[in-house]
Order: sequence, then C-alpha cells, then structure tokens
Amino acid sequence: MAVNDILLLGDKRLYDKSVPVDKKELIDLMPQINLMFDTIIDFREKYGSGRAIAAP
Repeated sequence: MAVNDILLLGDKRLYDKSVPVDKKELIDLMPQINLMFDTIIDFREKYGSGRAIAAP
C-alpha cells in the first residue's frame, strides 16, 4: 500500500491555493483519491486516530 506524507500544521504547502476540479475530471482523480484513502488508513493503524484528510 502506497501512502503520502502527512503535512503538519504550519507547513507552507498547506497554504497553496487549490486548482478547481470539474466533475468530468473526477474519474482521472481516482488514483489520487485512493492514495489519500490508503494514507489515512495507514495513519490510523500507526497512531490509533485520524478521521479525515484536509487539502488546501
């Protein structure tokens, strides 16, 4: 299972503006969505907490 790093509060990348996503693009984002899901599951297994991932 591949996972992303979790950025901590204060990381300047959390303040980057997101690019709008059109509904037509959602299918192309499924690999990234699955990676985010795997990341939160991995975090829960390691630390026993975590409910969601926020993005800029």
